Amino acid sequence: GGRGLQPGITAYMGFMCLAESYKIYKLMREERLYTHPLFELARSSTRDGADDRGHATRLNDRDRDDEEVPAAPRAPQIQFSEVKPFAGSGRPLGGQEARAPEASPP
Repeated sequence: GGRGLQPGITAYMGFMCLAESYKIYKLMREERLYTHPLFELARSSTRDGADDRGHATRLNDRDRDDEEVPAAPRAPQIQFSEVKPFAGSGRPLGGQEARAPEASPP
């Protein structure tokens, strides 16, 4: 033998991950995901509402996660043109006149 502790630790960690995944899955199905420490923000502390008296913000006393807000319509997409490399001769900076390269003596 002598396989060590590694296979046992690996199996234990796998079992713990599976158990935690099942716990999260159950909470998600019950819409109580906010009760899990990793998902506390699934339910906000206040909720906005409107009735015949107008708009109001109230404390959130529901036992359920917040409902998903439908995504806002996307902004119009911008069409990008192809990038073209610079093909000009250019001018040197600093107001200096461009000089022709000097030929080296043969």
